[in-house]
Amino acid sequence: MQSRNIIDDGYTLSARIAAVQGQHDGMEFKFRPMLQEEFERVEGAVQKVGGERGVPIIAKALAGQIFEWSEVTATGDAIPISTDAIRRHRLITQMYRIVAGIEPYDLVTDPTAEEVDEYAEQFEGPAPLAKLMESEGN
Repeated sequence: MQSRNIIDDGYTLSARIAAVQGQHDGMEFKFRPMLQEEFERVEGAVQKVGGERGVPIIAKALAGQIFEWSEVTATGDAIPISTDAIRRHRLITQMYRIVAGIEPYDLVTDPTAEEVDEYAEQFEGPAPLAKLMESEGN
């Protein structure tokens, strides 16, 4: 069995962010996990510009990592994945934290056996970055 710590080329995951009544609808998306180099580049750029000026940087990074999503218009047409659409998305922070590997995602609706295994690996593998930082007192 291959190590879960190495991200293969073409490796994609299916994620869901559950709806929260009164706050936002749920969504599903497929993404390629962000490599550490990309995460450091994005984080460095966001810190350099600060505040709201970092949002377009995160949106551009996500547009390159997310391959499919469930977002549609009021008429049911698919909303294309783009920097602008992601920049205006109310779940941009959650998507970024999932794609960057900082936060776990919810299991997709009607998952395949492989998606169930990938979902379980979030909790069986190394602790997410945020948990490691908390335990080290950072």
